[in-house]
Amino acid sequence: MLVSLPRKKIAEIERMQEKVYPYNQLQLSKPETVANLFFDYLENLGPIEREKEHLVVFGLSTDLKIKFMDVVSVGILNSSLAHPREIFRPLIFFGCDSFIIAHNHPSGNIEPSNGDDDVTKQLLSAGKIISINLLDSIIVGKKPFYYSYCDAGKILI
Repeated sequence: MLVSLPRKKIAEIERMQEKVYPYNQLQLSKPETVANLFFDYLENLGPIEREKEHLVVFGLSTDLKIKFMDVVSVGILNSSLAHPREIFRPLIFFGCDSFIIAHNHPSGNIEPSNGDDDVTKQLLSAGKIISINLLDSIIVGKKPFYYSYCDAGKILI
């Protein structure tokens, strides 16, 4: 049975697809590539917005190419809200094989907080249940410094 989508839903899909351009052929196989994409994102923000935490999810295909990039949360100076529901919704919708999350620490300190560790563990567990695996969680500080859970051995792929 075919069902037509409401115009509002079609517009939402088109907006999400626009967010990925021009990166949709970029392969995210190295943490440095993700960190640089995130630094580019931050550089396009105004100075006040840069002083807030931003959490971004990169949905990936089986060959690690970006299917979409979505800003999941914009927080305050030292925190942002992150719930698996908001992270996995577009991953499921776009049929992603895996994903990477990235967020910034406006303070410049790239060491993960207890909250960062908790969210990463929660996403690892949830991803295993639905077979959409978290490949890395990246924290960026002041350019060019970043922290990769994968590089630190906290995520084994």
